[in-house]
Amino acid sequence: MINLEELLQLGAFEEHIDTLYGLKCTERIGKSPYVIDKVIHRSHKTYTYKVKDTVLNRFFVVKEFFPQGTFFYESEPLELIREHQQITLKKDSPEASRDFSLLKEQYKEDAFLMKRLGEKLNIIEVIDVFYENNTVYVVMPYILYPTLDQLLKYKVLKPNLLIDIYIKILNQITALHQQGYVYKIIKPSSIYITDTSIILKGFSVKLKLKQDSIIQISEQLFMAPEAQIHGELTFKSDLYPLGQLLNYMMEFVGYKHFEKPNLELRLESGRIDYVLSKVLEEDPNKREITIPEMISLLKYMPEDKSKNGQMFKWIFALLMMMVLSFIVLKWFLAKSLEEEVAIDEFQFLKEDFVINDNHSLITWETDDEGLQEIKISNEEDVWFIVQEEHFIDLSTYDLSPGRYGFHVDNDTIEPREIEFVVEEKENLLKEKPGFMHPYYVFYTSENKIISWENENKITEVKIFKDFHLIYQIDVEQNHLDLDFFQLKEGHYQFLVKLKEDDKVSESVMTEIDLIDENALKPPVVFLKGFQLSLNETLNWLQTDQKVTIEWLSKDGKIDLEVSFEDANQMKLSEYPLQAGLYELYLSSSNQDQMSEIKKLTVELIEE
Repeated sequence: MINLEELLQLGAFEEHIDTLYGLKCTERIGKSPYVIDKVIHRSHKTYTYKVKDTVLNRFFVVKEFFPQGTFFYESEPLELIREHQQITLKKDSPEASRDFSLLKEQYKEDAFLMKRLGEKLNIIEVIDVFYENNTVYVVMPYILYPTLDQLLKYKVLKPNLLIDIYIKILNQITALHQQGYVYKIIKPSSIYITDTSIILKGFSVKLKLKQDSIIQISEQLFMAPEAQIHGELTFKSDLYPLGQLLNYMMEFVGYKHFEKPNLELRLESGRIDYVLSKVLEEDPNKREITIPEMISLLKYMPEDKSKNGQMFKWIFALLMMMVLSFIVLKWFLAKSLEEEVAIDEFQFLKEDFVINDNHSLITWETDDEGLQEIKISNEEDVWFIVQEEHFIDLSTYDLSPGRYGFHVDNDTIEPREIEFVVEEKENLLKEKPGFMHPYYVFYTSENKIISWENENKITEVKIFKDFHLIYQIDVEQNHLDLDFFQLKEGHYQFLVKLKEDDKVSESVMTEIDLIDENALKPPVVFLKGFQLSLNETLNWLQTDQKVTIEWLSKDGKIDLEVSFEDANQMKLSEYPLQAGLYELYLSSSNQDQMSEIKKLTVELIEE
């Protein structure tokens, strides 16, 4: 993607917006700890402020529910005004007051939905929701990264990089669809660009306002026609704004829809034309393309775009005929033999599994397009990765030299396992960093400092979320303040290695849990790797809640459920457990609620 430091500089260009009815700078929001620093956005439903928390001494973003102009809920026209800070109805009546109260409640429910989705998807996290000034306020992190709109306006980007960014947006919208939601308004100011991924702003699911407001005009370009008239929304309703977004992005590099520019693109402009012609149909039933098909078309990279292109087209056509003939022949043979046994189509594409500077990819192919669980393990560390891609670049993880197991599994094929070897590097430093603690747990409200021994050398730090790289940075000191990255609650992995001139050390990994002490969460277990001896003790972070752990053996012979109060450990030798592979289901509960259930895989071994 783009250099982290450059992105953070671009993200600092947040402009103040002058408004007539928004809260003023330096004002405190009611009795809250939030003081307005600037107004950074206005939509037809909300004002968005950059605020400073006077207790935590940190910046946040607060959205204020304040629909503009005349709007309708059911059939009652409503209009709001601001008196000092208080938001009131211009023409109050029992019906109008009831409708406004219902709208505020729905807006609050939308915010809590965003909080739940933010834990699963790359959507901006909702930190808090509160009532002040007769309306609802939603608190979110202040994102240091620029929006796509800022990036396009302040930095010249190559066409291929824009396509890569766009494909990441497509993947994110696909993940949202898999949760059953339509994003509706996909505009460049609602998409943050990081050095490794994209982050979406929240969206409105339940709140449906019919509004006559000029503020809507800026959003209509990135809305499907059926969304503009408040018609029925389907997943195809996101295709239209995705098409408008692609057209908008490519205009910054000289591309115009249905023209044939001379671009430094890896793909022919005709493929962009084809995608746009499919998604920009007014009638949603005529948008006959899916997001995976769009990704497949836009990932295409021909090797030759010279005068030999015509010859390439003939060769491609011939190959397609051969492929089609093969498919027909295969179908005919399968039909004639009436095969009843499913064919195992999983295979690794390379036999030499030696990882070095010249080769770090492991690739495979399978008919299954779903999520795949990948496990990389040696005697010291285990990586669990879930992804859709059928390849993995092991250079990202800076694995130490040695032999590793590589295990791929999904729901429709038999698991496959190979071994690979990471070769010793010639330019390897003899010393390597050492973390002060092998495992860290922080509350989100406390100072979060990790430290290591670095022998007074430059240290490269990689931060992973769920084993996917999200940050990479070089530091001179032997510690790091995690608050700089504004990490949200969750489980992280840290890799550090020393650098000196052209030499680097082996990487050392530690794991970090960030937890919200006010939220009811599953217990955080202190488990390095995935193996425990039957004579060892399973420990977890002390909590005031009741902790329940269910041990379910893979062979189904043992199903043990135990609960603990005022305890933070389980001596395994005191329970009827045997050596083998187990699924652990962990949860916390109090008198009236229970946390979500966390699943872990643990192998118990004889000492």
